[in-house]
Amino acid sequence: MNTTRFLSITLLSLLGACGGGGGGDEASPFDDVPVTTTDFVFSLSAQQVIDGTPANDSSGTATFQTRARGTLEVFASGTLVLRDIDATRVDIHFGFAGETGPVILALQQQDPMTWAIPANTEIDIDELRLLEQTALYVRVSSPQGVIRGQILPAGWGIVMFDLSGESVVPEVLTGATGRGGLTLQAAAPDGRHTYHLRVTTNNLADAIGGSLADAYAGANGNERLSLMRSLAAPSVWGTGDVNDLNFEPFLTVSGLEPLGAGQLHVVIRSAANPEGEIRGQIVPDGVEALAVPLSTDQVVTGVPVVAPGSATAMVTYNEFTGDIAINLHTDIQNAISVSLHEAPAGQDGVLLLSLFRDFSVPGLWSLPVTTLTTQQQAALASDNLYLQLTTVDYPNGALRGQIIQPAAGVGAN
Repeated sequence: MNTTRFLSITLLSLLGACGGGGGGDEASPFDDVPVTTTDFVFSLSAQQVIDGTPANDSSGTATFQTRARGTLEVFASGTLVLRDIDATRVDIHFGFAGETGPVILALQQQDPMTWAIPANTEIDIDELRLLEQTALYVRVSSPQGVIRGQILPAGWGIVMFDLSGESVVPEVLTGATGRGGLTLQAAAPDGRHTYHLRVTTNNLADAIGGSLADAYAGANGNERLSLMRSLAAPSVWGTGDVNDLNFEPFLTVSGLEPLGAGQLHVVIRSAANPEGEIRGQIVPDGVEALAVPLSTDQVVTGVPVVAPGSATAMVTYNEFTGDIAINLHTDIQNAISVSLHEAPAGQDGVLLLSLFRDFSVPGLWSLPVTTLTTQQQAALASDNLYLQLTTVDYPNGALRGQIIQPAAGVGAN
């Protein structure tokens, strides 16, 4: 066992049963082994919740410390400080991001907003391994709802995402939904970035398969790998470790780049919809996937009396690189152009970029990945970019949709 790696996890300790210490003057076989300590801080929020009602206005921060002599004598201590939540219980669970699991350890309440790991909590080598694999999380229950925080080693990140029929191309009308999570080892000297992917589905009894695929929101792409159904929980799908914790999936740089660009998504297929019943885009921090509905009431000049049809665009924007990709779907078969313009709502603006009709998919217009200029990026941030669809009858715009940024904190991962 790599002690240094294990210690960076720190929440390990949360797994064990309360243990007692020995005592007296009896010598320990670990007396000559130096003690290594590691601090770890993580946050809890409603965003990671899979089961229960999310407490959207509540949060928490945990600070833990592990003390280890080698890999066979490990203890932990630490506290969790909550905000705007009246916790009734706080537990450590087994489970990766995107799934639920059984309770491993209950934390003890110190005061109304503070909970702590029981004194002298000790864990064994198997429990260390669970922490190394990001397989533990903290769940807080309260009358306001639930918040949760995945326990991640240093150098790991997490992305949560929703799945729905609306995100499938073409859209599927279904009552099924899903919630997924991906944890990723960002720092990997050998170029092999270990990751864990889980999706929990709801109201989808006839699921037949799932996959991780490569395409921006609003378009279909190539499958990168097939997901496996959990033998223990049929509503859970994931990478190969969903049934074998000895399996470690990894991404190389070629897989990391599309993930960082918001280009990867998960599709769960069913007997009724074998091409996909629900889908979810994996959108990391710094990337936005915005749904932009177009309508006649946003058109400024020559407003159509009756809407000639409908259209919705998926806009993916990377704030780090300034890259933008757009996929627009419309039922207007006689559309002659779709374009991106700069102007605030209520004003006509200059044309910046034209989308291309994809004749392989009816009604699809696309803008391949394009880097916006500094001025265009500023316009996007100020809600001053819009999409416009024209027809022969309405050359100044049959439909228009302003690209509106989400409110602060919405959609952050």
